[in-house]
Amino acid sequence: NMEFNGANSSAVFGGVELNLRNAIITKDCVINCTAIFGGIDIFLPPNVKVKIDALPVLGGVSNKYISTDEPNAPVVYIKATCVCGGVEIK
Repeated sequence: NMEFNGANSSAVFGGVELNLRNAIITKDCVINCTAIFGGIDIFLPPNVKVKIDALPVLGGVSNKYISTDEPNAPVVYIKATCVCGGVEIK
């Protein structure tokens, strides 16, 4: 099995579902997202923490993910640019 090291995801007038529920994440990583008139849904495994850096322009980021309480858990950094679109973290 390969370890997840990060990703780039773009949705322009469409949608992306990034399902990482079964991903092996053991160290910090970055997911870069660009949603322009579209949406990106990100599903994360239960063993990580999430930090979001967003630039919303008539759009936004919705974080419905419940981070783990584990103090040494890896962090998934979500860098999102949303123009009339959105990113949802579940």
